[in-house]
Amino acid sequence: MRGRFWGNSEFSAWFSRIDDKDDTLSDGAGSANLTLRTSDWSLGTAYDNVGRRFNPALGFVRRRDMKSYATNATYNPFIGDSFFRSYSVTASASLINGQDNRKQSSDLGLNGNFRFRTNDRITWSVGRNFERLEESFFLRRDVELLPGDYVSNAASVGFRTDNSKFFSANGNLQFSEFFGGDRTTYRVGIGLRTGNLTCPLPMARSTQPLSE
Repeated sequence: MRGRFWGNSEFSAWFSRIDDKDDTLSDGAGSANLTLRTSDWSLGTAYDNVGRRFNPALGFVRRRDMKSYATNATYNPFIGDSFFRSYSVTASASLINGQDNRKQSSDLGLNGNFRFRTNDRITWSVGRNFERLEESFFLRRDVELLPGDYVSNAASVGFRTDNSKFFSANGNLQFSEFFGGDRTTYRVGIGLRTGNLTCPLPMARSTQPLSE
């Protein structure tokens, strides 16, 4: 089910249930999403519920045994006459619980971008993540991640010049934590454009020292 109202605002929802001769294999799943939009603001919320035993014969679900709650808000005004052409700031939060209402993971984030009159952009983001590992697994042969609660923080900053010009450049630098270790990732790239042909030349590197 999907419907629009108030111009660009939107609501959508779906529900599916599997009935099996064996009642222990019967279960359901559903989702509801609401987005409210104005010329400058956007507010969104979403709810997803997937049962432990939900296993459709057609299609798939990324995660069972979950109740997911998410919300976000974006402010995106058009300035036009100032040094900046436009900018946007988005705040978001999400929480995933199991069907037993035990917390599985959560995310908090804040990001934004500034667009100059030259069409160049600067982007930034900060975030905090919680993840509960129920079982251990090996990230590589000599590094095992043990069950437990892991909290990680991340921050990034980037830029992109106008890619409609003959020469353009972009880059991004991110510092983050990853299951008890620290990770640094950087990406740089240049682009050459002639007519309708664009040739990107990217390069990326990630460093992640982990204890054995």
